[in-house]
This record gives sequence, structure tokens and C-alpha cells, in this order.
Amino acid sequence: AVRLTAWSLPYLLVAVWWWPSALIALGLAMLGARRGRSAMDAFAELVESAVDLHGRDLALALGVDCPGRLDRETGLEITALLRKGA
Repeated sequence: AVRLTAWSLPYLLVAVWWWPSALIALGLAMLGARRGRSAMDAFAELVESAVDLHGRDLALALGVDCPGRLDRETGLEITALLRKGA
């Protein structure tokens, strides 16, 4: 997605001499942005699945009491433990 968006810049430069190149640059930038959003959505789903599968194990490994499912309070406690600068 980043490469595709980056390719829009040379086409934009060529648009100074050849106006249809501006349309190509716009299309590449829009397509790159769409693919980037799609990739981030997929990554977010994978992270959510990993937390669903291994969140309780992480809590127990960090010494956080987690008798059942991982809940909001336990998640906030894990975040406080792992936050940089804390």
C-alpha cells in the first residue's frame, strides 16, 4: 500500500508537463489509501484474536489475578504494567 501510494508522487511530478498523469497520480493515491486501510483492519482483527486467545495467559504470566475471562479491569492493569515510562 505504501509503495503504491509512493508511486503517485512521480506521476504527480510528470503532471506538470502532461495533465493526464495527475489523474493517474490521484488514482494511485486513492487505491494505496484504500489498501492501507484494508491492511490495518486485517491487522487489528489479528491482534484482537491474539488477545482473545492469549490474554489470560499474559495476565497470569505478569502476576495479575485473572480467575475467568479477561475483563476490562484486568486489561487496564496489564496496560499499566506494560506501559513505557510508568
